[in-house]
Amino acid sequence: MTGASKGLGLSLVRKLIKNGYRVAATSRNIEDLKQAVGEVPEGQFLPLAVDLTQAVSIQASVSETYEQFGQIDVAVNNPICGRSVQGISSIFLQLLASLPLWAGVCMRPRSSRLWD
Repeated sequence: MTGASKGLGLSLVRKLIKNGYRVAATSRNIEDLKQAVGEVPEGQFLPLAVDLTQAVSIQASVSETYEQFGQIDVAVNNPICGRSVQGISSIFLQLLASLPLWAGVCMRPRSSRLWD
């Protein structure tokens, strides 16, 4: 899960952990992410600091996730709204394409409409 330290991403991470899922979650600032998520059962949460525009950062986070959990079943790309797809590393887009299920989430603050 990208963009997991605030808003919809954080809510989803908390809900998944509460329901017993193992979650690898990313943010630009790992300390903010850890603080926002709070205490969780050991082995259930992997906080990662990732820059989605840098292939090496994405590769490291994917490798660490496989090392910790053995697999990635679902990827949620939360911060894609407001960033051009060109700004996101092709490595991340390839990861999304390789998974059986992934979601791109786009929520705008103070928006009264679901779609533009």
